[in-house]
Amino acid sequence: MNNQSKPIDQKTTATAHMKTDTTQSSSENSISQMKGSANAKKDTAATNKASIGNRYKTLADLEYKGKQVIILNNNRTTFSKSDLSLSKGSWQSFSNVDSLNRVGVANAMLSKSLMPTEDREPLYVNPTGWKNKKIKVNGKTEWLYNRSHLIGFQLTGENNNPKNLMTGTRSLNDPDMLIYENKVASYLKRTNHHIRYQVEPIFRGNELVARGVHMQAKSIEDNEVEFNVYIFNVEQGVTINYTDGSSSVQSTATINNKTTSSTINRDTSSSNNNTTSVSTSGLTVYPGDKATVSVKTKPNVQGTIEVDYSSGPSHASGLEPKTSDNKGNIRWIWEVGTRTKPGTYNVMISVNGETIKKHLVVK
Repeated sequence: MNNQSKPIDQKTTATAHMKTDTTQSSSENSISQMKGSANAKKDTAATNKASIGNRYKTLADLEYKGKQVIILNNNRTTFSKSDLSLSKGSWQSFSNVDSLNRVGVANAMLSKSLMPTEDREPLYVNPTGWKNKKIKVNGKTEWLYNRSHLIGFQLTGENNNPKNLMTGTRSLNDPDMLIYENKVASYLKRTNHHIRYQVEPIFRGNELVARGVHMQAKSIEDNEVEFNVYIFNVEQGVTINYTDGSSSVQSTATINNKTTSSTINRDTSSSNNNTTSVSTSGLTVYPGDKATVSVKTKPNVQGTIEVDYSSGPSHASGLEPKTSDNKGNIRWIWEVGTRTKPGTYNVMISVNGETIKKHLVVK
């Protein structure tokens, strides 16, 4: 009996082989599934990349037809679920400049904690296509270009970062981008919530000046804030050469089909020929002081003010367009930055068809 083979041994051996075969098959299936999952992720990533590339080209090929801000995708963002995750908390990131030194897309998960507590320093970085000059359109003298932040300074305090600055027209920067930035900033201050934010400059080919910017934002903890817009980088009455940033002012007939009013380049506070007077008693200040301009004009007319520092037009709080009260009074009060260099700076006040030039003296 000791020399006979035991059936149980054969069965055990067969069972072992079956287990080995099953384990191997299961392992192969697992590897196959992993490869399939990995390939699926690669395909999804490739599809998403292609979709983004197609969207970029579509925007780059758009032609301006009189409307500077265009709503995209019914104002709904195209962020993915992972894009909206709060797993990393608050953050911001910028693309490296390309071979032409142009900026790329900027992303952020914004919150109040990222917002600056110090005044903004003067800007000195010159982005691609920076051929700035003062122009006169419809009787108003102004700078054509601003050093435009992709992620606005008021949102994260990012300032002289070459990866965050592009050459943008005054109207692109203020009011168009600023309107959306202010909406985001107001929400963050009021709620202490988060907003997923993205700004992408859109270039055509190898041009050095962007044709526009694509802005998206969505609040995370609620649905209060969401927008998806494209803003053309244009300026009324100006033809821009996007290849290098050079520009030319169109003829007055092209601007508004009639003769435009000329700029009133004067330093007097009143004139018998005009209905607007300006008080400049609050325009001699020290860095950190509040400057004041008071205007007397007709009731219920809109006025704008521009303060031109050496770095370009100021975007300080208090310099927004205003409407005169029922007695014709307008007052602008703003804080001069603590790092503003002593000097004399132009202040352009436009009210009721008049543009009046004054001077801010910083001691």
